[in-house]
Amino acid sequence: MMPRSKISYQTKVLQTPSFAPSLEDVRTVRYLLASKTTPSGFHLPNELILHILDYARYHPIARSERTETLELVPEPQYSHTQLYLAAEPLPIPKEGEKLKILDVRFIVESRGPDFYGVHQLVTHNPSFFEVSIIRPVGSIIDAPIHQESWDPRSNPEFGSSQPKGIFFNRHKTHGLVERVSMPERCEGPLTQVQYEGSHSWFLLANRVAYNDWARHEVIWRAKGEWEGNGAVGSGDGFVEKLRPGDRIGLWIRASKFIWVNKIRNARVEVRYTVL
Repeated sequence: MMPRSKISYQTKVLQTPSFAPSLEDVRTVRYLLASKTTPSGFHLPNELILHILDYARYHPIARSERTETLELVPEPQYSHTQLYLAAEPLPIPKEGEKLKILDVRFIVESRGPDFYGVHQLVTHNPSFFEVSIIRPVGSIIDAPIHQESWDPRSNPEFGSSQPKGIFFNRHKTHGLVERVSMPERCEGPLTQVQYEGSHSWFLLANRVAYNDWARHEVIWRAKGEWEGNGAVGSGDGFVEKLRPGDRIGLWIRASKFIWVNKIRNARVEVRYTVL
């Protein structure tokens, strides 16, 4: 049996760090701690220094945000997909350093169709969001990425599949990282089995029968650990695949007629450190 993404509905507010040091701040503190000696005359080992920084949550955060209202309205026979946000490239560590991603936080303000008489949590909601890892081809990591709409009518197979990998293969400077597996996105009594795309991870589904904007927060960590509010995916394997220079792409999707998807703000925060 293929592994399933976790679907959960929670209402708690996730904690956001009030301060985030720069990468140079972290390097400076590590140098100062390493230069100290114990009463016995020994220097602090690097493992202990990293543990101290982890305990204090003294980690840089790479933030990217877009504030612009966008609405996708699918046509009767075709779904719509658009890249809403392409985050800034992840930092490139210095020689001898290794980048370690601790977690990725997604904050999305969106709304789905104003349907009534439908349960508020619909696990097969055709109004949802996905994310991909956008990896540079070659050494140019800051080449522009066009946030343009994708019309599936240009190829019949795209009416029922997710063409983002093929779409990005046309870009000479970037490509999408392929997933290792195709786990079930969700499975419920009201829907057929749906799958995450071969180049994307299911992030969250909009609330329905909810006539207002909703704020969604999701955090993905390594080893499939996650937390969030609403119908969210677990992001299994996402953090482990991130590399220096990668960008995180947020896709807005509307895959069924009249199931509109509206968004007005999205923020991606990557908490990381260097070893």
